[in-house]
Amino acid sequence: MGFILPLYKMSPQEHLERIGYDAMLYFYFQRSVIGFLGVCLIFGLAVLPVNYWGGKGMTGFLSTTVANVTDPSLYWVHAAVTVLFSIWLYIFLWYLRGYALNSHDLLLERYRSVKSAVSVHSIWIRNFPRYVDVVGCCS
Repeated sequence: MGFILPLYKMSPQEHLERIGYDAMLYFYFQRSVIGFLGVCLIFGLAVLPVNYWGGKGMTGFLSTTVANVTDPSLYWVHAAVTVLFSIWLYIFLWYLRGYALNSHDLLLERYRSVKSAVSVHSIWIRNFPRYVDVVGCCS
């Protein structure tokens, strides 16, 4: 687990040089999703007390849902959290889009500067046969 903190401290250029473009995008996506879910947790915790002490006195899981709320004047909390969550989701997706576009430009810049790298000229081979008979080999 000692590799996580240095990954957070590296710049996108260092990520590209050390772990490659695909790993850089995956790491950024993973880091963004962790942050996004953290904010979602805060939104959920903001609504939970309203649902739990809503008034119907339900037990178990139902006591944490909107079904437990009896006073219609408390529905504004759910509406406000929905609006805030929608705004947060829009900002998050816009930020993720911007990072993807910037990292693509970074990748193109790197490929233009390093023309002879093996990774630039690599190919992907699919459906390679398991047994290949090469004449004069291994007889």
